[in-house]
Amino acid sequence: MKFLAVLFRILWGRRAIVLVATLASLVGGAIVVKTAPKRYVATARVVLDYIKPDPVTGVQVGRKQVEAYVTSQMQFIRDYQVAVPAAEALGLLDSPQFIESYAAIPEGDKPEYPMWVAQQIMASLTVKPFEDSNILEIRYRTRERQAAEGVVDAIRTAYISATVASRRQAYEANAAALAEKQAKLRAKLAEVQAEQAQLERQTGIMMVQGRMDLESRTLATLSNPPLRRRPDLPAQLGPQATASLVRLNSALAEAETVLGPNNPRLVALRNEQRIAQQSVAQSTSVASQAAQQKIVSERVTSARVEQQKSKVLAERVTLLQLRLQQDLIDAYTEQIKTLTDSIAHMRQVAAADTTTIMSIGQVTSSPKPSFPNPTLIMGGTGALGVIGGALLALLCEMFARHVRDPRTLERAAGAPLLAAIPRQRPTRRGVAVLSRPTLAWPRRKKAA
Repeated sequence: MKFLAVLFRILWGRRAIVLVATLASLVGGAIVVKTAPKRYVATARVVLDYIKPDPVTGVQVGRKQVEAYVTSQMQFIRDYQVAVPAAEALGLLDSPQFIESYAAIPEGDKPEYPMWVAQQIMASLTVKPFEDSNILEIRYRTRERQAAEGVVDAIRTAYISATVASRRQAYEANAAALAEKQAKLRAKLAEVQAEQAQLERQTGIMMVQGRMDLESRTLATLSNPPLRRRPDLPAQLGPQATASLVRLNSALAEAETVLGPNNPRLVALRNEQRIAQQSVAQSTSVASQAAQQKIVSERVTSARVEQQKSKVLAERVTLLQLRLQQDLIDAYTEQIKTLTDSIAHMRQVAAADTTTIMSIGQVTSSPKPSFPNPTLIMGGTGALGVIGGALLALLCEMFARHVRDPRTLERAAGAPLLAAIPRQRPTRRGVAVLSRPTLAWPRRKKAA
């Protein structure tokens, strides 16, 4: 509190300096308000629909990437990819005023003309996110209100078009890179297939069904012969003929005990017995021959299997090489198929015109200029004048210090103050009145 009291006394004593500085600042602010060219601000908004996945690619921005995504989109709006098409759409590239201004630039520091025009637009362009939403607000400030609206609308349109074009260009480049990779894989696949075909011609071993050669397939067929669909006929007839002969023998024995030797029924039974005996003998002979043929066939098949095994084992090195080559062929074929699907998908995405960035609302602008703002300018210059005057008063106090109270005098003199004589000043009526005491620094005697 003591410091504030001393500071107030100093500023009050130098109040003329503070008042002059404040008035000078206010005058300067008034001049700026009256003479500064007016600036109008136009606003356009776009929605970054990153909450939903992309309708074409299916890609969705994660929560941790939202801030980086929004920042990148704000920088993209203020990039040449947006500003140059906007300037071209507005016809600024053919403006005589811009052409003359560009011609006056020295050659050493002169950028390309479209870039220079875009720089003039970007200098007055600002982008900021709308509070608590996924909306970006694009602002442009210029001297004419209609011109500001036209520029900000062109910027928004160019931004949406550039977003689609950028995505299309990226996916077309990816598709071209994948197509180049696919061409290399096709060349490798053709090379491996040629090596496999040459090895098959040299060795006479042919690969069938992808990974099996003819010799191995033959061995598998010999080792696992197909099952017979119908049972062997002799195997069925033998037991039937034997059972029929047994029945006839019992019937004949019974008939001989009852009938005479020349009985027609007995004669018929004897004929049937003879025929059954011949059938049993014939079926037995056929079964014996079939068994012998089966044994011979099994021996021949076993010999062929062993021979085929020896042949397959002798060719196992060549078979291993062929299978390794077939593995490469299968791997290259699968990669080519995957790349084909990816290329088709990327080209489909590149051909789509949809995007998650959409314009919202109409372009708006205030009928009142955003600059100069009289309230803001006069308040700011007034505050600046007070602060500057106070600092100047303190600086003057440092170089020409005055004693403004008894305590300051006591500290400066190093001795107690005995009395203070008030100063008298005359009034208009000639009557003297007491004023505040006038204090001065004590004069110290010089050392002898």
